[in-house]
Amino acid sequence: EPCFPGVTCTDKTAPAIGRRCGLCPEGYEGDGVTCVDNDECLVDEGGCDALTECFNNYGGRTCGPCPADYMGTGETVCKLETTCADGNGGCD
Repeated sequence: EPCFPGVTCTDKTAPAIGRRCGLCPEGYEGDGVTCVDNDECLVDEGGCDALTECFNNYGGRTCGPCPADYMGTGETVCKLETTCADGNGGCD
């Protein structure tokens, strides 16, 4: 297959000879023959919360967990847990 794995290969319309490769998969850039992984973590930490770590992987990225004493996913927001946030801290 002359195209990058997962990229559509189409024959050129006659009388042209050869083939044409489609677009690189999401998270990659290139001409369809050669596709290179984008490092999403290079720009704005990949959109991860500033308290987490961004991990580049093929075709995307993942965010690390929020640190201890913080709640959230790391994908969005890490918010400091407070004792009052859980059942009003036991106060009446």
